[in-house]
Amino acid sequence: MELKLLIFDFDGTLVHTAPDIHEAINEFLESKNKPTLTYEDVVPEIGMGLVTLFKNTFPETNTNEKLFRSMVEEFVSMYERRHLHNPSLFEGAQELLNTWKGQIAIISNKKEKHVHSLLKHLNLDTLPWVDIIGGDTLDVSKPHAKPFQQVLQKADCSPEKALMIGDGEPDIVGSLNAQIKPVAVSFGYGDVKKLQSLGAWKTVDNFFELRDLVNSLS
Repeated sequence: MELKLLIFDFDGTLVHTAPDIHEAINEFLESKNKPTLTYEDVVPEIGMGLVTLFKNTFPETNTNEKLFRSMVEEFVSMYERRHLHNPSLFEGAQELLNTWKGQIAIISNKKEKHVHSLLKHLNLDTLPWVDIIGGDTLDVSKPHAKPFQQVLQKADCSPEKALMIGDGEPDIVGSLNAQIKPVAVSFGYGDVKKLQSLGAWKTVDNFFELRDLVNSLS
């Protein structure tokens, strides 16, 4: 394998965003007179886009897609006001991004504008990203293969020369749908055992292990 392209998920993989998401969720729940949730309740739902959390908390949205979308947009506006409060890069991420000589890209299910603003806030916006895809960039999002296929096309890279690094089910399933090897991170927000059962090719516990894996493939 001649590795040429690293594709990263965003929340829980490159950037620790859970504290701000947790605060925004509770602000939203309080506005709807609903009980607040613990950090441990919220974090596992982030990788799935909080959809299950919303559906369980507001069962009336299960049969009313318009209401569901309206509530999501209301939450997103609350998150937007606080999404730059406490984000941080996971340890070792900056070093890998600075030293890796191949191509890099992001595929997230987060709104694209929030990915861009966080990258700028963390001084990562000047890195040579081949592509940055958010959940609203295309007409479909992870785990659909289309976002991955677009990145491969822009990078002029075949699937076997790329890796997808992520912490959520959409990362593993989506990359497999595009015939890209998925690497699961155990330090993110998803259940790593579930990711392994879904077909994660490798698992890493930190960015230093990822660096070693990348170097071994390069």
